[in-house]
Amino acid sequence: MDNPKKIALIIRHGGDKARIDYIKSTLVSDVVDIFIIQECFNNPAFSKSYIDNNHLYLSVNFLAQENLKFFKKCGWQCGDYILYAAREFFPDYDFYWLVDDDLVFNCNFNDFIYETNKFNEDLISYSFSERDLTWDWTKSLNGYKKYKIYGMLYCILRISAKAIDFLKKSRVEYNSEFDLSGRKNLNEYANDEVFTATLLKNNNYSIIDICKIVPELFDMHFTLTRPILIDELNFPYLKNKILHPVCSIERSREKVKKRLINREYSSLIGRFYEVYSFLGAEACLNYFGADIKVVFQNYFGENEILNLHTLNFSLKNNLKSSYVKKIWFYRLHIMVVECNFNKINFGLDINCVGQISISPRNIRSKKVLDIIISSNSKNSILYKNRTFRHDSLSVLNEITYYSSFSEKVEYLLTFLDNYSRILIDLEL
Repeated sequence: MDNPKKIALIIRHGGDKARIDYIKSTLVSDVVDIFIIQECFNNPAFSKSYIDNNHLYLSVNFLAQENLKFFKKCGWQCGDYILYAAREFFPDYDFYWLVDDDLVFNCNFNDFIYETNKFNEDLISYSFSERDLTWDWTKSLNGYKKYKIYGMLYCILRISAKAIDFLKKSRVEYNSEFDLSGRKNLNEYANDEVFTATLLKNNNYSIIDICKIVPELFDMHFTLTRPILIDELNFPYLKNKILHPVCSIERSREKVKKRLINREYSSLIGRFYEVYSFLGAEACLNYFGADIKVVFQNYFGENEILNLHTLNFSLKNNLKSSYVKKIWFYRLHIMVVECNFNKINFGLDINCVGQISISPRNIRSKKVLDIIISSNSKNSILYKNRTFRHDSLSVLNEITYYSSFSEKVEYLLTFLDNYSRILIDLEL
């Protein structure tokens, strides 16, 4: 396949040798040149930058030479410095991919490059959007040249050579107006996300979100906070995806520790449940330092955990009714059964501890369901703590007391179907 663009992929490396060795083993390509740039700004042993087998060790002297600000966390806060180093040490490229060293292309990497090469935008970004005053980094550029403030994530991006050159010139100009001395809050100094997004957008550089190019590669497994384990990478649910952050056990525990202590479970439940489903409770304890049954008890009020993947298979094979249109996953821990009874459309949301709620999808279904379950809310809980919660459904508790959960769902759908048909016959 013709590949006219000259592309470099830069891995932004923090120094974890085991991690970079693993990432390198996953990246074999004949369409891009791959380099590693390791910032050593706080390591006095690196007095001079040097390259060893496509691995650039970048010393603090580079910052001084290029009029870039140095401070203790600048290697973390200013990923755009890595782009400037790429242009200086590996200059002969039209575009540069920059990826973190905890990002894994668990897909065909060459196909990914060929697909993105169809686009000539100066920036291919992830999560690019205008930002308001609630964002931590807005204050660092708020009022600067009367720019509108934009942000993005920096774990993956592609940028043109001319855009990098513009950003470097702009960063030096910004530095001349910003005195770091004596400042305790370094959020006042523009980080890579706000600086790159804001400067390029306000100066008419072309930008496209990567999820508009290859949306199928990005889903709930590309985040900043929910760690993915190397041991999981061969499981089907992670195939043909771009994944972040991929962690060691130690780093995984570190990423979730604070949220576990503070019982901030909402962002962890799906990730924990997925590991539990495929690897078991012991793996959750090992990888996250968490007893999943205790976590689920604290979050849901119940700790009996269903395997939704098994339930999905069971329902798809046993539910022969034509009114069940689709079964899909809204979240890793929430399965949805979409139903249509003669234009009465609704979804049953079934979560991983066997709680069922119902969501009308149109006005007719809301009218009918309000009568059936005596509920005026948009969503209504039908089944919780092993009991159907509405008087009109109480007969189901008697019928299904000794039944499996999948049979409970089948009985519920039959009940709703029959009752809906009666109401339709009465023209309600």
